[in-house]
Amino acid sequence: MAKNRTGLLIVVILVPVVLACLVTAGAGAIFWLTARGVATVEPQQLGPTPWPADPIAAEDPNPVAPARDPRDVALAQLVNDAATAMLAAARGLPHDARWDGSDPNEDLRGTSPDVRTELLAFGSSPEIVMSVPELEATTGASSIRSQAAIFPDGRLRWLEVDYRTGSTRPTDGLAAASPQLEAGIQRMIEALRSGNCDLPRATQADLTGMPPQVVGEALQDLNRIDESCTGLRNDRSTWLTKVDDLGVVLRGNGQVGVLSGSWTVAGGRLVLHPVRFRPFH
Repeated sequence: MAKNRTGLLIVVILVPVVLACLVTAGAGAIFWLTARGVATVEPQQLGPTPWPADPIAAEDPNPVAPARDPRDVALAQLVNDAATAMLAAARGLPHDARWDGSDPNEDLRGTSPDVRTELLAFGSSPEIVMSVPELEATTGASSIRSQAAIFPDGRLRWLEVDYRTGSTRPTDGLAAASPQLEAGIQRMIEALRSGNCDLPRATQADLTGMPPQVVGEALQDLNRIDESCTGLRNDRSTWLTKVDDLGVVLRGNGQVGVLSGSWTVAGGRLVLHPVRFRPFH
């Protein structure tokens, strides 16, 4: 009986000691791996991510938004669809009729044949490099004007967000005609108000291969994003949304140019106006 009690006492004493050693050794191993650069992920970071894995975001060095907001995804898809229709109209090809209104002279069908002639220099398959929508909002006393670069692979990068006093006219009926545009603009405002300013910014890496003037124009106003975040922190105003211009940067035969168009809401539909074209020289 005494022998059994002695064995039990040894187990009671040794088990906590062994466990403590294992925990200490494990912690030491994690510290050593981290210090040697073999592993840099903290244990608490191994839990589930708030959004499903995004292969584009996973390869993206931009540190601002490692996973995309679903509203950004929907906005990017809408803009890419519009850009595809603009390019088709510019080339004189059939386009998605959802962008047409009641007057063929005031939508993509009214694009001048001269645009098609100008595009011949870009070859038989001009490529869309990025699209740049102008997205705005107003409270009646203040306004926001922004531009985002949206790429064919679905990346969305903000180029400019400018918060200022003064009003602009909102686009009546935008929320009903295009929930994606409405939600995308409201998501931007939400990020500006939050204090985190979690809007993914464009970088030079995003614009690799573009002419210097395109890169310079695209990146010159990035600092206004932080200024706007400071001005809108904790704002609780009601913002009415507006859409305006849409530019589509093209590349072909070693040349770069831009298709210019604009949006409006007519008859409860989001309509694209006729397209213009300007090459970069």
